[in-house]
Amino acid sequence: MCCVLPAFNEEKTVAEVAGEAGKYVDEVIVVDDGSRDSTARVAANSGAVVVQHRRNMGKGAALRSGFKEAVERRADIVITLDADGEHNPKDIPKLVDLVQSGKVDIAVGSRLQNGAEKGSFLRRLSRAITTLVLRMLFDVHLSDTQSGFRCLSRKAIETLHFESDSFVAESEILIDAVRKDLKVGEVPVAYVHVGGGFPVLKETALFISLCLRRIIQPQ
Repeated sequence: MCCVLPAFNEEKTVAEVAGEAGKYVDEVIVVDDGSRDSTARVAANSGAVVVQHRRNMGKGAALRSGFKEAVERRADIVITLDADGEHNPKDIPKLVDLVQSGKVDIAVGSRLQNGAEKGSFLRRLSRAITTLVLRMLFDVHLSDTQSGFRCLSRKAIETLHFESDSFVAESEILIDAVRKDLKVGEVPVAYVHVGGGFPVLKETALFISLCLRRIIQPQ
């Protein structure tokens, strides 16, 4: 069982997150996505396996690199969460239990089932629109489609195909999962709003492009 942490300039938090996640998995894989700080060194010192990108390529690219490393290490289950401290690794067992039960192939940690609607107005609006569009166009029935806290079975990792390099990869993964008849579910998780410069307008434009592409070219 592996935990994949995409990280970009997270030297202040990556060691703590990796250390906590390591209590629940066999290995922690930190994908340093072209950080300009000491993320890679700090992660390595925490005991994590570090995969480095020479330049910042985006969260989707980091997830692909992390999944590839996890498969090479023969992980049967892969957990993903953010390295900035937004997610609490103590919730990992809840997601793993749902996947190991056989009820789902992908378990998503919902930040909204506990009423934790946080963030800027634009970010909350973008999240709401994205979730609605995914439900209406692609039959993705989740309350929090943009959560990066997920647990995926080996079957899901080997079945999924996503090309997006940015944050919209998280939406593309769900679209592809539903279209390939993978079972997707969610469980409530704790959530700490940490702020940050999430490019709402840019990611919304990329999401619209993704939807159009997936409608015109389903596979």
